[in-house]
Amino acid sequence: MDPEEAPPWGGFGRELGVWRRRAGLTQAQLALRVGYHHSVISTPSTRSRWAAPAAS
Repeated sequence: MDPEEAPPWGGFGRELGVWRRRAGLTQAQLALRVGYHHSVISTPSTRSRWAAPAAS
């Protein structure tokens, strides 16, 4: 993908991964803590829209 066409949240996904690893959390653990499905955490740079929180 051309950097000019990259979604604006791609940088957010990279930064989220840095902070998640610093906290010692897996993607699944972070998703559980913030109330989202793990797939939302694992693919933030490819999301075309914000996802709804996981059902409780």
